[in-house]
Amino acid sequence: MNAAVSSPGRLVFASERFENVGEGWRASETCDVRSPDEFVETFELGAPGESLKVYGRNEFKRDKR
Repeated sequence: MNAAVSSPGRLVFASERFENVGEGWRASETCDVRSPDEFVETFELGAPGESLKVYGRNEFKRDKR
């Protein structure tokens, strides 16, 4: 977890290394908490020498049955 950019409502995780990807690739996963029942997850990838780009985004909501 990257504590420098995380907060109580936002958790940011940065990659340290990959098993099956070449050198220089980076990844970041961010979880933005909207409420106790909802959060958004954003996954970003960056090729060597390039900035991170959004690869996937998911929104999660608790089912209130």
